[in-house]
Amino acid sequence: DMLVVQSEPYVSETARWFQRTTVIVTDAVLFAGVLAYAGTWSAKDTLDRKWSRRKVIITVFLTLFNPALLIVDHVHFQYNGMLVGLLLLSISAIRARRDCLAAATYASLVMFKHLFVVCAPIYFVYMLRHYCFVPHTSKATSRNVHDDQNLLPRRRRFSIVRFSHM
Repeated sequence: DMLVVQSEPYVSETARWFQRTTVIVTDAVLFAGVLAYAGTWSAKDTLDRKWSRRKVIITVFLTLFNPALLIVDHVHFQYNGMLVGLLLLSISAIRARRDCLAAATYASLVMFKHLFVVCAPIYFVYMLRHYCFVPHTSKATSRNVHDDQNLLPRRRRFSIVRFSHM
């Protein structure tokens, strides 16, 4: 019924709940990304300033109530907030030195929206230097290079498999 073109708009309680739920879930991903990123701030006074509860509250407030995200995401049911959340989760994984998680999160982000592929050279250089090469040498360990080569095809398979069951 939803795809049938008609003069009066399609109204369904199920569709309304789906739209509301997806907005809440995507906002939760954005909120998790902001909190994860804020959790990587240093407790020492650095150029970033040290971690404080007030700084986290202000950052979360400014991100979640960003007028552009409110208008675009909540009015048009887009998922840009979720994508920003995934990017922040990936960056926070890098800052926490969890390279495989960062790569998997970034690969998922690119699978959702190819616009984020512009960050790929940065991720490539980072992963090559911090994950594939042993520190203090210029040699790549075969285990890390092999793991890195298998990560993207597994991610791609997951994104294709979900459409094969339709």
